[in-house]
Amino acid sequence: MAGSVETPTETVTTDELDSEFEVDAFATLSAGDSLDADIALSDDSAFDVYLYDNDGQNVDRVGGTGSDSVTFDTDSLKSGTYVLALYVDGNYIDIHPVIITGYDVTVDAPSEVSSDDESMLVSADVTPTALDIDPASVEIAVWDDDTVLRKTAEDRGDGQYEATFPMSDLEEGSYSVSAVAQGTDTVNGEREALGISDSDALTVSDSQDDSSDFDDGTDDELNESDDEPDESTDETDESDDEVADESEPGESNDTDDANDSSDDTNGVQQPNLEDDDDTETDTDDSDAVPLAVVPVVAVAAVLVGVVVRVRY
Repeated sequence: MAGSVETPTETVTTDELDSEFEVDAFATLSAGDSLDADIALSDDSAFDVYLYDNDGQNVDRVGGTGSDSVTFDTDSLKSGTYVLALYVDGNYIDIHPVIITGYDVTVDAPSEVSSDDESMLVSADVTPTALDIDPASVEIAVWDDDTVLRKTAEDRGDGQYEATFPMSDLEEGSYSVSAVAQGTDTVNGEREALGISDSDALTVSDSQDDSSDFDDGTDDELNESDDEPDESTDETDESDDEVADESEPGESNDTDDANDSSDDTNGVQQPNLEDDDDTETDTDDSDAVPLAVVPVVAVAAVLVGVVVRVRY
């Protein structure tokens, strides 16, 4: 089904359909939108696709043959959780969950956090669409293939919700974050989903890796700083050479003119050592030390729990 939100693969057992199925995606659409599904069969067998509500009641059916597409009218459907079931030759062979949304939901999570952090704050924004009341609750989920964390978000007013996740529950790696708005109706004790956000990508980085990178950079800077005094020494040596070159035998300068009597005894002009005061030695820098079957995790965390508990 186009527009489906992928989730972690879960095995769903239904008494009504007398079968077990693997669920790895949920379709989401607004009431009034066409509900389209593509059917792929290996031959031209006849099939039926049934639409069930969250009470396990059949609300519609469309038939076809072979590989074909089917469309359901959703004008009369209220917001809630549904499921399509493919029936071929006397058996149900596949199902696909569907959510008729009543809210637009977006989630806002950091793109990267350190495992050394104490906690992580995730927020969600919920806007009523088909429904004109606030959701009964909002759940935010963080998950990967091995971990699913769910938190009931705290209502901050004006459609804003927040949940805090302790970093001690999340290991280094890549996660998805999503939020779901839930209604008052329940299925086997679980509130039905009425709106789902797209997922945000989250990376939990290792604090030790961050520290190692910092130390390497500091060592490089220190090594460069250690080399700088040598350059200063070279400059001093060059300055001394220049002074010596300027005072070749037979030449004179102002200092030599003041000491003609002593210089004449040797017959050689002596270098003017007072020029050393102009030598530039730059050693200031030597003290400088440079100081994150199936994507969309939250859907899995929340919605799979709903579908698993629904008896279709």
